Amino acid sequence: MNFSLSRNAPCPCNSGKKYKLCCMGQLTNEQESYYGLVHKEQIIKNKLMRWARENFEDEDLDEYAHDFYSKEFHEITEDEEVANFFDWFFLEALYENKRMIEYIRENEPSLFAFDELAVIEEWIDSAQAGIFEIVGINKENWKLTLKEVFTQKEYEITDRKASEFAIKNDV
Repeated sequence: MNFSLSRNAPCPCNSGKKYKLCCMGQLTNEQESYYGLVHKEQIIKNKLMRWARENFEDEDLDEYAHDFYSKEFHEITEDEEVANFFDWFFLEALYENKRMIEYIRENEPSLFAFDELAVIEEWIDSAQAGIFEIVGINKENWKLTLKEVFTQKEYEITDRKASEFAIKNDV
């Protein structure tokens, strides 16, 4: 699925301006599609976090946070901690014997637009828990090649920031 960056989305250059008033027309189609997907993923994550706040008591969220970080939910404040908790909570944590994201997709389908459901399906199909080693980096194409430490299976992912800052052989 191809995602275009909304004219009113925050500009990916982090200027604080809307895309239409800043870098619109300066990105390649591939870059615009990538940033459109990143923006769509953020919209989905915001919906998921609102859903979690509406459907779980603070004590329940604290329990999940303790399972992951050994701290209470409101103590997770750093951007990296929030991102890591999000990934774990929705993609790996179980609720009623299902991964949280699968439970939400099955029980709250009207929460998401059609294109958002496609992203969620991709998350469900490609989310992989494990320990990975970075075996290849292609900064031009935003690609990383990861090898799962225990199975030796390799995966190629597209991630602009990770390909920029990753270090080969890191785990």
